[in-house]
Amino acid sequence: MITNLFWFKEINRIGGVETFYWNLVQKYADRDIVIYYEKADPDQLVRLSHYVLCRKWRQGERIRCKRAFLNYNCGILDWVDADEYYQVIHGDYKELRIKPYTPSKIDKVICVSDKAAKSYEELLGIKCEVSYNPIVPPEPQKVLRLVSATRLTWEKGRDRMITLVRMLHERGVVFDWQIFTDSQEPFADPSVVFRTPVLNIADYVSGADYLVQLSSNEGYCYSVVEALMMGVPCLLTPCPVFKELGIADGVHGYYLPFDMREIPLQKILNGVPKFKFVPPADKWGEYLLKGKSDYREHLHDMVVCIADTRYHDLVLGRLIEKYEKFETTRERAEKLRGLELAHELGGD
Repeated sequence: MITNLFWFKEINRIGGVETFYWNLVQKYADRDIVIYYEKADPDQLVRLSHYVLCRKWRQGERIRCKRAFLNYNCGILDWVDADEYYQVIHGDYKELRIKPYTPSKIDKVICVSDKAAKSYEELLGIKCEVSYNPIVPPEPQKVLRLVSATRLTWEKGRDRMITLVRMLHERGVVFDWQIFTDSQEPFADPSVVFRTPVLNIADYVSGADYLVQLSSNEGYCYSVVEALMMGVPCLLTPCPVFKELGIADGVHGYYLPFDMREIPLQKILNGVPKFKFVPPADKWGEYLLKGKSDYREHLHDMVVCIADTRYHDLVLGRLIEKYEKFETTRERAEKLRGLELAHELGGD
């Protein structure tokens, strides 16, 4: 015979009652608890089953227990033979504007807060007891934060990226991987977020544990160099150019083999000491002829533009009609031209 029966018709993927169950079974697993349900999220069942027995109730099945705890729905009540029947209330029904129901067979109503209890008592005239939700202090695992800015093509290591995702999941690593890409065929994974490319991803890279670039070959790779200059280590394949740039394994991150077979996962999780990376200097100053540019000085010159379409101009604060002429700075004229809203009169 079951000692403590808990009934919840549908155990969803997320929710307050689901969190209640998770904390309850961790804290009181030694109290002989059995959870009955009609429908349940598989992942919830897996973690609950580590602590208590979870059973799917089938229509017509009778259950014998010492004490039955019915959460919200009491539909199973007539099929449970218990010494005592408790109804557990998790919400404030008065605020929810829902008329609750407690069958006469219920011996005691337990509410998760005094506010919920007073609401229930006011609506039904039933005296309720209060027991705050059990809680076990969480022990969060550090989230491994990865970021990439790359196309999802074979030469950029698409298959290697998928392999790394699989390996991280197999090792139980909690990770968040943001990938900035314009590729049309992203792969699906709940820990991977594909984002529209932006011109400057430095803000996103600076908060990452690693920038990831698993290419088959590279001619330079700006995202890697920029990340290292910000002190963000990288996970890289051993492309010759990376070593040419002075990127050292275990110092500036880690090299992952092209075949992705021996991944130093524990080292990756441990991280690397702080480092300073200075890339090889460019020599473009030797190639460019000397000459003074007055371009920036003229950016604030006022010019006349003509509208290419009808649009609302945020700076002028009014509607601009198509073919209307108006005055603005040369710098803004360039922006309007890029947006195909207007062009400088007399320009190309």
